[in-house]
Amino acid sequence: MKSRRFLLATLILFLFASSAFTSQFYTPTGPGVQINPEVHPGNYPWINPGYTQIVEVCTPEKISIVEGETAFSPIVFENYVAWQQGDYIYLWKEGGPTVKTNIPGGSSLYDFSDNKIFYKYNGKFYLYDIIRKTIISVNIPEEAIKLKYDNNQIAYVTPDDNHQNNLYLQSGIANIKIKTYHCDFCGPISLHDGKIAWSEETDNAYLIFYWDGLTITQLTTGFLWGFSPSIHNGEIAWEGGTQYETTNIQIFYWNGNNITQITDTAYDNHDPHIYNGKIVWWTEKSDHVEIFYWNGEKIRQITNNNIYDLYPDIYNGRIAWVQTDPRVEGAHIYTCRVETPSKPTISYKPVTNRTSTSATLNGSVNPNGEATEYRFEYGTTTPYSSFTPWQSAGSGTTSVSVNATIQNLTPNTTYHYRLVAKNINGQTDGSDHTFKTLPPTPLLPTVTTGNVTGTDPYTLSGTVNPNGFETTFYFEYGTDTSYGNRTPTGNAGSGDMTLTVTAQVSGLQPNTTYHYRIVALNAAGTVVGEDRTFTTPREAMDVPSGQHSFTYLPVEEPVLNIDPASAKPFSVGDLMGGTLSLKVGLKAFKNPVDIYLGITYSGLPDDIFLIDSSNNLQQNTIVPWKTNQTEAIDESLFGDIDTDILPEGTYTLYTLVVPAGATNMDNCYLWITRFNILH
Repeated sequence: MKSRRFLLATLILFLFASSAFTSQFYTPTGPGVQINPEVHPGNYPWINPGYTQIVEVCTPEKISIVEGETAFSPIVFENYVAWQQGDYIYLWKEGGPTVKTNIPGGSSLYDFSDNKIFYKYNGKFYLYDIIRKTIISVNIPEEAIKLKYDNNQIAYVTPDDNHQNNLYLQSGIANIKIKTYHCDFCGPISLHDGKIAWSEETDNAYLIFYWDGLTITQLTTGFLWGFSPSIHNGEIAWEGGTQYETTNIQIFYWNGNNITQITDTAYDNHDPHIYNGKIVWWTEKSDHVEIFYWNGEKIRQITNNNIYDLYPDIYNGRIAWVQTDPRVEGAHIYTCRVETPSKPTISYKPVTNRTSTSATLNGSVNPNGEATEYRFEYGTTTPYSSFTPWQSAGSGTTSVSVNATIQNLTPNTTYHYRLVAKNINGQTDGSDHTFKTLPPTPLLPTVTTGNVTGTDPYTLSGTVNPNGFETTFYFEYGTDTSYGNRTPTGNAGSGDMTLTVTAQVSGLQPNTTYHYRIVALNAAGTVVGEDRTFTTPREAMDVPSGQHSFTYLPVEEPVLNIDPASAKPFSVGDLMGGTLSLKVGLKAFKNPVDIYLGITYSGLPDDIFLIDSSNNLQQNTIVPWKTNQTEAIDESLFGDIDTDILPEGTYTLYTLVVPAGATNMDNCYLWITRFNILH
């Protein structure tokens, strides 16, 4: 570490960089969430493949514009580079000029991500949106150090007097405490996509730790130490060495499975930055510093100036760094591309789930490390007339399967389509492909069982939607769910509108519960509606309105009928057999009535005998036999009587029905029948 302190002593600008702050977009509420997860020791193979370094200098572009002042802290994001120079923060966009931002003078730059510059001004933290040109206040503890900002998340450390660091991640309204660890000189922390890497100080080494959002993993041991980690997409690069090699500092890389030693030089290598598995760092030689780049296969020396090129940053193939020449006052920012940015790459997969009106289009997209969106364009011709919504394919470096289901297509029709994907580096338009929808597929009709109206005939109702295919229907009905009866078949047509349909049924039993449902069928099959029920009303006679009198010949049994003109309520039994059996029978009434029964005898022309509720004869006394009667009646009065004991003469039987509570005969039914007794 001695050689590094020598550089920092000669370049005061880097003392500032090593004390950078970072903060969080949102203000936490409450005490925050305490995680303190368990630490899992790593067990990763250490590989030293011995990469060969080659000199392959890029063509740098000087982008800082102020002479005589020190520029430092370059940060690359997408096609931008931000840095500090003097009291101001500057921004350069690829293909455009360098501009001084609207950030107040005297501010300190800490990070740049998500189109937002994170800085400190007058002791407070802010985010400057480079697109909207707006400034947002950020609430971070004043004592926070080692701050990193990424996509509205901030990782930071709060030190205490016992040389302990408290590591936090502020995300949304949650302030998550990750770990407390010892550190006097541990270098910066690194944050990407909610994952954090940092270095901890132990008795004999600096160790690299990694938090994936749930678990802390120790990547190195005392044998393999590490410092200044950089993280991107869950992969980490750091500077370090072995327990037995403390003079030459090398670059190491962890891909999530293995630790690979990238450099093996006689010089010290410092401050690696990683992006999609590609790493840049600066190598400290005897009297100058150069920038190096590893693309996953070989190491390239990017600068060869024999001066100080150091503190590089990388994003999507673009590198920016600080260049300082001891012979010239100040320091400047340079940038170049080490790789051409990659547009997404795409491929096709077969169309699936084809129907007459829909299909699922399939393919794969490789984002090539940049946030990428995709969509399918389609139509019956090219150019295409319809588009699926843009969807995310992520920002990985391997192909991911993508798909979209398109609907409302015309049956039996050829469609053209292509897959399109875009990221910051451009758009990739796939080649034209075709598929054909299937012929029209019959759809089952849609039905609902409706209500029942009317009485004998009863009207059953329901709804039918033929869904575009010729459809017929009928109703099933019966006293249980086996039904057993059906109406004649009706025609619902072949439209796609819901129709109300009906059918009539008659001859049903009174006072009986019937089940019914609608049934519809077309070429696709048969569907049945839900089972419903209705109960037929009982047979009942109307309450008399006006005066009605009926005379009939004697009958052996009552004749029951809801039509009073056909009813014969009072019967006399088998008179020819010598037996008198008086019986009264009536249908039910729709509303309550009072019933009177009377008997006269020709031998007593001035008397009338009425039968009371106890079936006793009351002479010349008006008493009802039944009151408030609604139910049907079928009763015998006195049992069998031998006609030999009855005096000869004519007997007249009266049945009188009036509305319940009536005191006159203005509204009544009066039935009269006579029989003779002869000896």
